[in-house]
Amino acid sequence: MTFDDGVSSKLFPERGRHEFSLENSTAKASQAKRADLKSTAQKAMQNPAIQSLIWSLRLNGCSFDFNRNVSFQNCAKNIIICIQDTVDEKNVLRAMGHELIHMFDSCRARFDLSNIENLICSEIRAAHLINCRPAHPSFKDSSHLYFYDFKDCIRRLAVSSVCSLTGISENEAKILIEKSMDRCCSDTEPFCKLYRNYY
Repeated sequence: MTFDDGVSSKLFPERGRHEFSLENSTAKASQAKRADLKSTAQKAMQNPAIQSLIWSLRLNGCSFDFNRNVSFQNCAKNIIICIQDTVDEKNVLRAMGHELIHMFDSCRARFDLSNIENLICSEIRAAHLINCRPAHPSFKDSSHLYFYDFKDCIRRLAVSSVCSLTGISENEAKILIEKSMDRCCSDTEPFCKLYRNYY
């Protein structure tokens, strides 16, 4: 049987159609995980911080449609929620928030994420606002100390993302990230007011 959600193949023909045998237990597990992940992501859409990001996108003239902009499949350098990862509500929430920051940067600041300087700034902002010093309490994880070395957390995540997306060396990524760190960390849009009140 061919899996085709009807939307993805029209919007992203380069991804092709994927052949799955429903008798194959791996395909069944993958399909079940995709459904679980989609359900978790739909719950995350109700989160006030996610709604704020989507509202900010729309306020800046950009559209967001869950069925068009969120995809669930095995990852291969696409901006998607990876079905091979753990289906955990907090991780899905953070993944959506992180990617929405990139969408917001592309929309509001006209960032071209194929430009390494724009990509670096967007990765710094996403790591800062969502992962390392969350702009909203719902992104917090009790296993991390956000006030201790949060800039090291940002550097680590940004270096990892930039290296995997561009193929540049870790050392080169560190140098470029350091040049943009203060400027990009100081931009807390679209969470400016919330960020000031929260910290």
